[in-house]
Amino acid sequence: MAVRTRTRTAWGANVIQAPAPGSAAKAAGETANDTPWLNPTSDFLPFDKGPGSGDNSTGSVALPAIGATATILQFTVQGGRFGRVMALGIDFIANGGAAFTPSLVPAQLVFSITQDAVTQTGGGMPAPFPDYGAFTFLPGSVILPVPIAGLMLKENQLVKVSVKNISVVVTTQFLAARLVGYFYPKRRQSPNAGFQ
Repeated sequence: MAVRTRTRTAWGANVIQAPAPGSAAKAAGETANDTPWLNPTSDFLPFDKGPGSGDNSTGSVALPAIGATATILQFTVQGGRFGRVMALGIDFIANGGAAFTPSLVPAQLVFSITQDAVTQTGGGMPAPFPDYGAFTFLPGSVILPVPIAGLMLKENQLVKVSVKNISVVVTTQFLAARLVGYFYPKRRQSPNAGFQ
């Protein structure tokens, strides 16, 4: 059922407006936020995934052998919610071992942030986030993650921060990662806007 709203024009006449085609009417008492991917809604859930976050996301791993890849951090987006990663931090802790020089050419370590491509049946292949498929720098730190424009998440996606060791000799080093952001109810996503 389409809901009509009454607005008053500048000269005082009442005008009845029908909702835009394809738009869903808001439930009674629900506040408007047509851009939950830009501004958290009143019912958002913050997340802070990293070492010591109290869940199974871990957030740290020993440096893998040369040529091997390891997952530093992983978590699954809860059902019924979309999300946005707003800050990112990765640390390399030499711990008395060989050091890592960020952005050295050729690269010593290559990092990636991936999401599984969720389909209607729940299956899919891991896909990197744009600009985070293969990077060789340390964005921020676990203690002070750097703000980013935002990596958008969908319900039930598996999100991973991984590292591939290209040339660092392994001794006692380890890595840590942290992702900070928020989840918002999937129903808040505008059907006309598509997934941002």
